[in-house]
Amino acid sequence: MGLFKRGSSSTSAPPAYTASAKDGLLTALTSGTVLEQIGSSSSSSSSTLASLSLHMTDRIRMLRFPASTIEAVRKVIVANWPRGIQAVRLYAGSHEFKLRGKPWSVKPVPVNQGPDIDDPTDEAMAAVRLMKGVLEELYNEGWVLHTSTNCLKKEYSKDTLVFRFQDLPPARCEWMSVAFVGGNCLRFIDAPQELVTSLLENLKLEVRNHGWPSPVGIYTVKMVGCPWIPNGEQTMKTRLTLLKLIEGLEMHGFTMYTSINQFSNLPGGKEADVWHCFRKLGDSRA
Repeated sequence: MGLFKRGSSSTSAPPAYTASAKDGLLTALTSGTVLEQIGSSSSSSSSTLASLSLHMTDRIRMLRFPASTIEAVRKVIVANWPRGIQAVRLYAGSHEFKLRGKPWSVKPVPVNQGPDIDDPTDEAMAAVRLMKGVLEELYNEGWVLHTSTNCLKKEYSKDTLVFRFQDLPPARCEWMSVAFVGGNCLRFIDAPQELVTSLLENLKLEVRNHGWPSPVGIYTVKMVGCPWIPNGEQTMKTRLTLLKLIEGLEMHGFTMYTSINQFSNLPGGKEADVWHCFRKLGDSRA
């Protein structure tokens, strides 16, 4: 869950969140910005708390964010999701983006299964990059993750991310992600090479092999056995592996910002959480 602790407790009201009385059908995104699609507001309020949530197989909903932040997130989606945005609408007070394709139900491709590992069309990793980009943009806008939670007893429900506005935007950071794929694979997305090398050394007893050709910025590691589907004593050995992984990240200045359940609409059950991590620019430590 959200582990970031703000250095300052000072907050002020963010730009006003604007709520419209309209809650219409999906509006095709043709030209202009999301702000133009949504239209002018009929009432407004301000809050230091807002939420972002993932829905069904293809939707992002933003609740109580200001219009400028919604537009910034729209640009991140366009830049990071190859299929783009299909439509936008107001939905029960939130601003909803309906993405083309199904980013929350794309099964990550394990090593030696399905399409080749170097296939750049692995949309699961694009979905990971999309969420990493959204988290980074919100952070840079002053919206810092307060917590993530899933309190719904609804099939395929995913986490709700709650953000708190910080009047003084935090220092710029660099971001990376860790995905647990299939029963025995790790994917490092946009991680510095020196970090990956160090982690492989720390986990050398747990790693079977690594280094398959991959899309730029993605490094795949195959673990011994099936640590992500453990039985018996393996359940605790897997937890030891996770501790080593977190220690290795921290040695290089990275903190786990949040762990998100992105992929839950999958045959046979959901994939494991994705870790989104960050460190201050210039902090390499090791």
